[in-house]
Amino acid sequence: MEYAKDLVLNLRADARREKKISKGWTSLFLEKAFEKVKRHKIITMTVISATLLIALDVVLIVNFINVLGSL
Repeated sequence: MEYAKDLVLNLRADARREKKISKGWTSLFLEKAFEKVKRHKIITMTVISATLLIALDVVLIVNFINVLGSL
């Protein structure tokens, strides 16, 4: 019962002090996010590449419109 409670509450025992330490929700969220990125490398790289290319495209289009506007 105690072990199940520790799993549900994400508690870990500190070996030096025999005191239970709870991780914050932000660190748990980041750990899960990094774990998913490690598992899905191709999808992550595709999303990052697409985002960068879209941003570059927007910059180029805005600059092109500015050049046309100055003519």
